[in-house]
Amino acid sequence: MNMRKLLKYGLTGVIVIVSMISIIMYYRYSLYKKTYSSEYSYEIYIEPDIPLSDVVLYIPLPFIDTVSPVGDNIVAENLQTPENLHCNVSTTEYGVMLEITADRIDEPSTITVLLPADYSINTRDSLQNEMVLSPKYDLIQVQCDFPYPDTRETQLACFEYETLIYAEYIHGGALNIVVTLEGRNTWWILGWSGNSYRDQILARVDGESGWQPVRGKLVQGEGLYRWI
Repeated sequence: MNMRKLLKYGLTGVIVIVSMISIIMYYRYSLYKKTYSSEYSYEIYIEPDIPLSDVVLYIPLPFIDTVSPVGDNIVAENLQTPENLHCNVSTTEYGVMLEITADRIDEPSTITVLLPADYSINTRDSLQNEMVLSPKYDLIQVQCDFPYPDTRETQLACFEYETLIYAEYIHGGALNIVVTLEGRNTWWILGWSGNSYRDQILARVDGESGWQPVRGKLVQGEGLYRWI
């Protein structure tokens, strides 16, 4: 077999390989575009140590500038909530917040608002132009102190801040409150993948009435940002 034939066969092989790679990449990209979706979720988890009566809570809402799409959905009653909890959006001395009232809370309860987005959510820099829980005081960037599988593929950044929750109820037991806002982009290429940011408040109220300072943490840039 002469050199010309070897070159011909070699070139043919290269063309076949490149064509196969192109087909695979096109297929993967098609899956990426077809399955790509974005969504916000806002969840409040309430857990009393003992049954509580005449409960009134004011919880931070997600805002972007002066607008709260989540708050608008709550006003429109587009939320999932137990029957014993009543939700409203109210103006307080610290801004507009979610008002939760209940005659009695006996067991753990969850309130959820899901908000689909028709655009890609900016999960790398949520403080720039995305919804975050408000108000925030003394916001500082901190080291992310928990492991991630591949730091080369992430734009991870973590922040801590102080905010306020109002709590008033009868019977003086402790009340755990977890407030979580998450924005995420997901897609499927032979398995689910995606990226997200998460703004979360963890609070334990020990029966004191009124406004109480609590700590929050914002983590942005979680997940993958390459579809290949």
